[in-house]
Amino acid sequence: MNTDKNDMIKESLPSEQKMDLYWTHRSASYSQLNRRELRSRERHAWEALLFDGVEERRPLHILDIGAGPGFFSILCAGRGHIVTAADMNAEMIKQAEENARAAGADIRFVQVGHTLPFARESFDVIVSRNVTWALPQPEAALRAWGALLRKGGLLRYFDAEWYNYLAETPVSAAEIRLGSYSRANEMEKLALSLPMTYRRRPKWDRAFWQAEGFTVDVRENLNPLVYSREDQEYYRNFPLFMASVSRK
Repeated sequence: MNTDKNDMIKESLPSEQKMDLYWTHRSASYSQLNRRELRSRERHAWEALLFDGVEERRPLHILDIGAGPGFFSILCAGRGHIVTAADMNAEMIKQAEENARAAGADIRFVQVGHTLPFARESFDVIVSRNVTWALPQPEAALRAWGALLRKGGLLRYFDAEWYNYLAETPVSAAEIRLGSYSRANEMEKLALSLPMTYRRRPKWDRAFWQAEGFTVDVRENLNPLVYSREDQEYYRNFPLFMASVSRK
């Protein structure tokens, strides 16, 4: 099959399938990035943020949503916690399993759909990184995440306005886009169909969780804490934030 015909087939797929195909293609390179992070000095900064204020007097049941190649899952398992890593993409799960074996981390991996196959109030901590921007129905998904927390539990996720520039800036997207990686244009097309592309964050996150009756604390501009100097330059237009959500 020639390239043009492949492209025509991809364009005819629903957005959800296009997203899954995109992450299938990105899984190996994203896994390489995670392995580099696990060897970096910044790993300790990520770990400190993940567990800031978390009581660890016993092994905690932790869910990593959108685990990708397993970076957060491996950090959590390395501290002796009981970790479940969930992702929708089969290739990401394979990469995460390989990375966990290499790190000697005991993690349960689960491939999921939009509905998470876990009991209500079954996790002490839920973590996630760079996932909420891509939710096709963010309100419903985040409510489902909150329902999985035990009383006194914590949901802590990291994200940025990765594609807000497509909706908000008069400047050409090519001038500020996230790097020049392969398939960048493809992801921009997908991002145009996602609700979070059009929401100002983390202002939206604060308002959402407060309306849902949760306590929310947001830390902004984390790039200098968790990125190397090189990566700070790469992500300069995308300040990272951390939302910590708990029940009142």
